[in-house]
Amino acid sequence: MKNTAIVLVSLFLSFYNNAQVTFYQDIYKGGITFCGTSTADGSGTVNLPFYIEPGSTIKKVFLIAYSYSPFTNGPISNINVGVNGVSFELNFDNNILINRPELASNLIGIKSITTHILDVTNQFPLQINNTIIWPAQTGVVGCPSCIFGAPTIMILYENINLPKINVAIEINDKLNSYHTTLNFNDLNPANFGDDVNFGIHSDRSAGSPTDGYEFKVNGTNIGSIFSSDIISLGGSGIIGSFYYQNGLGFGLTDDTPDDFINGSDGLVRVNNYCNNTMSNLQVNVDYMLPPNMPHNNLVGLYFAYTTPCDTFSVSVPPDTTICRGESLQLNVVGGSQYEWLPATDLSCSTCPNPVFTGDSTQLYTVRIWNNDSCSVVRPVKITVGNCAGINENILPESFSIYPNPTAGIFNIDCTETLVEISIEVLDLLGKVHFNDSFLSQKTQAFQLNLSPGTYLIKISKEGIEFLTKRIVLE
Repeated sequence: MKNTAIVLVSLFLSFYNNAQVTFYQDIYKGGITFCGTSTADGSGTVNLPFYIEPGSTIKKVFLIAYSYSPFTNGPISNINVGVNGVSFELNFDNNILINRPELASNLIGIKSITTHILDVTNQFPLQINNTIIWPAQTGVVGCPSCIFGAPTIMILYENINLPKINVAIEINDKLNSYHTTLNFNDLNPANFGDDVNFGIHSDRSAGSPTDGYEFKVNGTNIGSIFSSDIISLGGSGIIGSFYYQNGLGFGLTDDTPDDFINGSDGLVRVNNYCNNTMSNLQVNVDYMLPPNMPHNNLVGLYFAYTTPCDTFSVSVPPDTTICRGESLQLNVVGGSQYEWLPATDLSCSTCPNPVFTGDSTQLYTVRIWNNDSCSVVRPVKITVGNCAGINENILPESFSIYPNPTAGIFNIDCTETLVEISIEVLDLLGKVHFNDSFLSQKTQAFQLNLSPGTYLIKISKEGIEFLTKRIVLE
């Protein structure tokens, strides 16, 4: 299996490297249509143009936006966005979130920029003209413009009469500084006889021709973005809206599918810059007004091109909520090789069926390779919360398990009310090797005659599991 340099961001923590978050990648017969609007401080109703080939079926729909707020004043208030008459909430609890910091500002302190991604496939009422109703917002103290912005809709559609397409959603997780380098190391191969396009998702780029971003692809300057889109509620940003099918990219709004970007045109064909390979593609993004504060925001880049890769079916676990202290068995169906990112709190990161044992919410992506060395990427979010009623008489903090590591004997102490507690010891693949029970408020010693390695101790009361701990046998 080839190595990846993709770095995934968890719900609250980003790992900075010279890659970005590959949130989603897919191979299928059909096309993609993507469009959004710059909102800045504005509000109101905007109609977005889309194109979907007649006879197609909807495969996936994403609503992608961002929020922009100071750490010092906390997150901004949740908002409800109307899309074709259906309300979707942008929030910090149920959305998929990818965070990145911004440089300090003398006016408002350090800020965070959060990308919000909602899979609205089963809730999206498709219409000929897709309408977004964007609410008026109020920023936080010290930052009146720290609000949600730049909502976009991405629709993937399937059509057996169209060629195979590769679509990749690449979310920027870098420090919002003067110079950003994005290295794309795991994009699938392209047919370079057809268009290879990406659209830019950005905001806060309005102003002079120098108040924007300059882009390079593999070291070649492809132009700069500034000003704002022709369709806009706030006149403050550039979104490279397009649709792609049958080997050709087509611009929507004021975007053109040529070899350069300029002003409000955020769509580019990169065939002449790729050296006939999508491996190790590098995109450099430079803010054009240093040392001024780069208030602009690059949310991400969205790729579309035909591919020689074979299509293949995969299934990943749905987004799941569990109670703190529980473990969760994950399972991928399809493919031949796997990589979970990050590897944090997983029993393995290169298998199809790791066990999650974390005590905080985590966003994973799993890359799944086919036999032809092409891959797809899927997100998996696990929300960990405190569950009312489960810890009714027993608190996890009341337990101690020691020594750890151990040569085979370990003790469990519990200071809570006298109740019967059950324990199980499992390996990281979920096989039970030991089980017993004991009364709380009593130190109990256990002997494990198992091979050295890492095991899970699950503790339950009345059949309800409420605590899982790792233990290492030496």
